Amino acid sequence: MPHGRARATVTPADRVVTTPLPHPPRAHRCGLGRHPHRVHPLPTRRPSPRDPLPTSLDQPLSRERPRHRLFRKLSRAHHAPGPQPPRNPRLAHRTLGQARSHTWMTTAHATRASTTGRYGVSLMNARSIAADNVATSCYFRTTVEQPFRKALVQINEDCNLRCAHCFVSATRVGTQMPLGEVIEKVIPRLAEARVKRVTLTGGEPTIHPDFLAIVRAFRTAGMDVGICTNATTLDAVQIATLAELAVHCNVSLDGFAADSHGKFRGDRGSFATTVDTVERLGKAGILQGLLCTPNTLAENDEYARLCAFARANGARYVLLNPLGSMGRGVKSRAKLAKTSLHMREIFELTAPFDGPELDVAHIRFPNVERRPLAGCEAGTIIYVFTPGEVTVCPYLVFAARTPQSRHTDTEFIVGNIFTDPDIATRLDDYRFHDRYQVGANPTCTACAVNSSCGKGCPAAVVAGGGRIGDVDNEQCPVVDGAHYEGRRLLPLMPA
Repeated sequence: MPHGRARATVTPADRVVTTPLPHPPRAHRCGLGRHPHRVHPLPTRRPSPRDPLPTSLDQPLSRERPRHRLFRKLSRAHHAPGPQPPRNPRLAHRTLGQARSHTWMTTAHATRASTTGRYGVSLMNARSIAADNVATSCYFRTTVEQPFRKALVQINEDCNLRCAHCFVSATRVGTQMPLGEVIEKVIPRLAEARVKRVTLTGGEPTIHPDFLAIVRAFRTAGMDVGICTNATTLDAVQIATLAELAVHCNVSLDGFAADSHGKFRGDRGSFATTVDTVERLGKAGILQGLLCTPNTLAENDEYARLCAFARANGARYVLLNPLGSMGRGVKSRAKLAKTSLHMREIFELTAPFDGPELDVAHIRFPNVERRPLAGCEAGTIIYVFTPGEVTVCPYLVFAARTPQSRHTDTEFIVGNIFTDPDIATRLDDYRFHDRYQVGANPTCTACAVNSSCGKGCPAAVVAGGGRIGDVDNEQCPVVDGAHYEGRRLLPLMPA
């Protein structure tokens, strides 16, 4: 066999297929690799949005080099999913396979947007949090129009995996919300609190013994429902039922190989299962997005392949959020968190995939463009813990539970949905932005962009040991955040 570099592709079974290329081997020292002092083979060309969409993990991406570095960021505040013509000439189809993939993908979007029957999809009231001219400093991607609310409901604490970054430190043992309590108390009290959109989370929500019954109960109440899942336990019956109920699915995928995603999730075999389930969810038309926590177990190029995989399966978005120091992340962050230098490279690799067909959300990535910050959504996105506590923002509670916090978690909990029938009134009366003045510090008040800046995320300030009102140093465009190099404060949540 002639000498030459080999192109490798990852298969669901994690076997490596090599194809000899005509050039002799060369080596270079790469400061961005997993082992910066070792000699690595020269990397192949990075994946690009101009590449044909792969039909499987065995099909490598094209080696064609993109002509441009970035897509222009498109605002999606009023974007409804559905068939649309390409808005950029680079999105034009160049091959029959790419045209087929695009046709299937836009059909999947149309299916999501036009599901009929008793459980029709309603995407009304959704709005984007970050605009084009501000940094994505909020940990959430979307919310709802006021006076409505979005709720994340932790229906169970137990999980079948043991993820290195889990902010609730989930294990195989944990409590679960009783179905009767969900139907009799949780749903009617959330409805009274004007909740229109619900995301079911855990733990792993799909292992709840009454998972489908809970989903059906929320849909019967007229709420839009999504689930946040590791996609390792969903079977064909569950997927068919979720499609019937018009439920969208957000899947965690933290790398694009068993050695990265699998190890990060505590089960090397979970990668192949997750990939297979994502493909089945895409074919069913209910895949909404992929949730990704970049980590040192993965090579940076994996995240470009992940974006290509998301687009090929009809996902509407990929949300990338750095590993945070919460739960197991407190101990794993030092070893597994990507540094700011790596996060910048991941941004360069994945930003070209952002466009009308796929929203690539870079949550709290280094603010290299020094843009003003987004604002705080506390009170519009609420969280219900399995024991019933209701908070105006989950990140405020998670941040308050860190060792360095100067706030207590009870400051942000308004009551218990099981024991307090007036939970809607408590939420209305809480008024986070009347209690706390975000950005009430000399730096923000004297800043030239004060009027156009949302002052960032108070939960990030709390997690860093500050008081609400202090500067969001990690994202602020006018302060030196060098002391945050390599340190990400909070974990990933569904969009």
